[in-house]
Amino acid sequence: MYVLEVDTSMNIIRKDSLNTTTWSGGTTTELRIMPEDGVYSERRFDFRVSTATVEAGESTFTSLPGVQRHLMILEGIINLRHQGMEPAVLNVFEQDTFDGGVMTQSMSEVPVVDFNLMLKPPFKGRLVHHACVAETVISALGNIDEDQAVYRDIYCAKGPVEIVVGNHSVRLFTGDYLQLQGREICTEIQVNNHGDLIEVNVWSE
Repeated sequence: MYVLEVDTSMNIIRKDSLNTTTWSGGTTTELRIMPEDGVYSERRFDFRVSTATVEAGESTFTSLPGVQRHLMILEGIINLRHQGMEPAVLNVFEQDTFDGGVMTQSMSEVPVVDFNLMLKPPFKGRLVHHACVAETVISALGNIDEDQAVYRDIYCAKGPVEIVVGNHSVRLFTGDYLQLQGREICTEIQVNNHGDLIEVNVWSE
């Protein structure tokens, strides 16, 4: 993975440098894993951010006991069936949060592309879709306790877009991933043209 360090407050990971592997229902592309030496195949991670393609009409999700999952649709429509719960039908940019240890099956007309956030305690998180037009402003995060580990990333679901964070202007193309650090985590983000962005917030309690 090649990380372009804009400065000490942000890193851009370009789509072409991301690692894509196969799973039983399609492919998955890892965007971030923490700690940085974590290995998803060994279930050794605190949290993981990824995209995935669903290339089978019906599939069963990998069992991940103790992991909270947030899943958002980027392309297509999917029907999720969690054991003992009502099914959830998700359209583009709709999301579902569920226990990774509960048996979950999906049905869809392929292909489907989804965005995933997986978290183990004490980490919690959320996904927010921003449909951006010229001069859209993404609000700054609120007050953050110093003893919390906080992460704020931006995924470009549809680009290119030019965004301004603090004193820096960066251009993101579809599939690029921006990691904010330091003071920029709590800074407003200005978007200067049309596009779709997914904001990833992760914190510990």
